[in-house]
Amino acid sequence: MSKYLYNTIMAVTLAGALLITGCREKATKGTVSGGTISGFTTCVADTIIKLFNDSTDSPTATIHLSIQYSQNNKKLNDSILKSGILVPDYLALTNIKDTQSAIKEFIKAYAADYKQDVMDMYRQTGTSDMLDWKYTVETSTTKGARDFVCYVSRITMFQGGTDEVTQTIARIFNPKTGEQQHLEDIFVPGSEKQLNDIICQGLQDIFGASNIEGLREEGILVATEPYAPENFIVNDNNITFIYQAGEIASMDKGEILLNIPNTIISNITWKK
Repeated sequence: MSKYLYNTIMAVTLAGALLITGCREKATKGTVSGGTISGFTTCVADTIIKLFNDSTDSPTATIHLSIQYSQNNKKLNDSILKSGILVPDYLALTNIKDTQSAIKEFIKAYAADYKQDVMDMYRQTGTSDMLDWKYTVETSTTKGARDFVCYVSRITMFQGGTDEVTQTIARIFNPKTGEQQHLEDIFVPGSEKQLNDIICQGLQDIFGASNIEGLREEGILVATEPYAPENFIVNDNNITFIYQAGEIASMDKGEILLNIPNTIISNITWKK
């Protein structure tokens, strides 16, 4: 059973449920799933940061972090925390002692940025309107291909505007070495063009386009050629590439998640 570490407790609504689509003989549109795997537990931290400590109606930043980590693999934990699963990536150059300490450092850095940014806005406007921020992270782990750990971070940010911003960050790790796996570890050398062609075809499949020009008419790949992002997970059935909102398409398209069956890419991935 997971163990939970609590700071200031407050109710927080969880982000939407996540689901992996089934394997087909063509690329499909889907969302990313997560679920705990053996050997992982969760550190939960809930914090409220006030801009003015002595004021009951002070603008505030509310932080909720639910971070899964390995109970017995420190190197894996270090790799996870330094892989950009939190935004901003305050931990990339941090000397991490343990997950709990890393979370405290993240909250400390976030609080400092919030107070500086919001104080600047308060001085300019003279009002507390639009200065309440919220930051939520829910993480999950699943067993990937070759017993790799698929780590998914779902981040929701609200910075006083009208809409929340959400993004999904996915990473793959080798639990034996603790190291993150990148595209170059999954795909054979020289396969970039073939992979990009597969991705282009996959995007055509899910958006109903007949070619790349058709995609661009839909606001997809207007400013870039097809490419594989480092934001992905891979399991025994498929690989899922995750494009953030605005990354390869107009913002109204939201996140784009492209599931490609392993049968399509088997000749350019690891030798079985």
